[in-house]
Amino acid sequence: MKQFIQLNYGIFQQLYSIKLILILYFQENDSFRKIRIKRTKL
Repeated sequence: MKQFIQLNYGIFQQLYSIKLILILYFQENDSFRKIRIKRTKL
């Protein structure tokens, strides 16, 4: 049972880190897109 919990925790950690990376990536893309929109309006 303990091994099963450790395995699940490892998978959860990996998914969480991937989620964080994706969130950061999309935030950067979003801000970049906003900057581009501002430039095209000028």
